[in-house]
Amino acid sequence: MKNDDDFLNERQKEVENERKRLSEQFIMLKNSIAQTENESNRMDIEKASVEEKMNVLEKSIMSLHTKTKQIRDDIINHAS
Repeated sequence: MKNDDDFLNERQKEVENERKRLSEQFIMLKNSIAQTENESNRMDIEKASVEEKMNVLEKSIMSLHTKTKQIRDDIINHAS
């Protein structure tokens, strides 16, 4: 009977220790997920910013191309 009690007490301590370890891992993983989600949101914002800057740059390039074409056409017209 004493052996059974000792075994059950030891087993209970093992289960409690395992539960504590798993709980700590769960909290660590939960924090890791939260950090990953925050980083993902930050990257989404950064991506949107880069895309916006890229659009502005593309418009500037198109505008510059149009102006360059107009100047070239003016030079050709005046040379004729």
